[in-house]
Amino acid sequence: MSLRKSKDWLRYGLRLKRWIVFGLLGILLILLGSTEILTNRFYSMNYQIYYGLLIVSGSYIVILSHLEGVKNFVESMYRGEIQVDLNSRQINNTYAERELKAHGVKIVAIGGGTGLSTMLRGLKHYTDNITAVVTVGDDGGSSGILRKDLGIPPPGDIRNCLVALANTDQLMSNLMEYRFDHGTLEGHCFGNIFIGAMERVTDNFEQAVQKTSEVLAITGKVLPVTPTPLSLKARMANQEWIEGESKIGHSATKENRIREIFIDPSAAQATEAVLAAIQEADAIIVAPGSLYTSIIPNFLVGGVTEAIQKANAVKIYVTNIMAQPGETNGYTVSDHLNAVRDVGHFEAWNYVIINSAAPPADVLKSYEAAGSDFVKDDYSGRDDRKCMTVLGDIIEVQDNIVRHSSQKLASTIYQTILNDRSFKKTTNPMNLIYLERSKIIQERRMEHSEVNHILPNSLL
Repeated sequence: MSLRKSKDWLRYGLRLKRWIVFGLLGILLILLGSTEILTNRFYSMNYQIYYGLLIVSGSYIVILSHLEGVKNFVESMYRGEIQVDLNSRQINNTYAERELKAHGVKIVAIGGGTGLSTMLRGLKHYTDNITAVVTVGDDGGSSGILRKDLGIPPPGDIRNCLVALANTDQLMSNLMEYRFDHGTLEGHCFGNIFIGAMERVTDNFEQAVQKTSEVLAITGKVLPVTPTPLSLKARMANQEWIEGESKIGHSATKENRIREIFIDPSAAQATEAVLAAIQEADAIIVAPGSLYTSIIPNFLVGGVTEAIQKANAVKIYVTNIMAQPGETNGYTVSDHLNAVRDVGHFEAWNYVIINSAAPPADVLKSYEAAGSDFVKDDYSGRDDRKCMTVLGDIIEVQDNIVRHSSQKLASTIYQTILNDRSFKKTTNPMNLIYLERSKIIQERRMEHSEVNHILPNSLL
């Protein structure tokens, strides 16, 4: 353990300083009493008893300090404030990091599907103050079956967000994501069943999500946009009506696009927790995801659009990288924004984050063969754009699949918030320095983790 890290222990207050000081006081009393007795400066029995009591008191203080110090050290390890790496024999104090995250930007992320959970995985490294607002219109797969059988909102997208924000070990995450592959439970995800069972125990879906959050020790909160399970209805270009989230995307084609999307019940209202989170947010972010089935339905829930308009927050829209087959084939960035503007008052958004990196040509060809295409940026160069654009490489390609990079996207989002003029005006200058420092620390830590992941064990 380096001297520098020893100083970190004292600087960030793990409730060890008081016992170190108390222990030193005990040692001082022992030395004082011992010196006076051994030098025989005082022959009176009263003085010898007095200095003997000093030695006894000092010894008691040293023992008490030792026991309490060890107790607090172990408790800090249990809470994750101190991490011990037995391989390198180094002690890594993460208390400062936790303090930085605890005072991080208050973010509300809106969406559904894998786009929202991908974004959350990156953002949780910057702040603990995250609220994920999740759509509840899914009616396919395991979520659809449990929704029908138990009468609860579909748990799938909520489960994905819980796992993305989880701070438990990988085994617990794997357990929540485990999908049965045979028998009567075939196709069901354990996490969905767990949330359904928790709803039965608590008799309240929001409470079930909260209790599951505690089990997974998540960063932030996950909230269903409404406690009412929603059914989605779409009016197509040929005036045909399609009902059901799982059918809408498959029914749409380039020749027969979705013209309007509706929710049933149309009077569904956002929860008080959702509206409060939006009102208190420093930043509101629309995550990437299926435009008509994961993003827009959130804005159709009563109170959401109005709350966003009134909120004194930095408002960011993250565009998709690839079009959704059938649903948004041929859509450009402007097409996505126009669709959101029609229901979510696009003028309310301050920034649009647009990917500027092109995926490899062979990967694009495989997407085109599957009926998808690259979302082209036709917005950033326009003179009539209503909000500022942030361009950057925010993608990653793995196994010929193009997706948003959790780390790149989170870094871009956080920097956009910190650079915003209105955010700077309403934030204490010292807090801005605090937040900038937090961002630097987190990015260095993630870069270090990424290097450790890449290097072979023999080089670590």
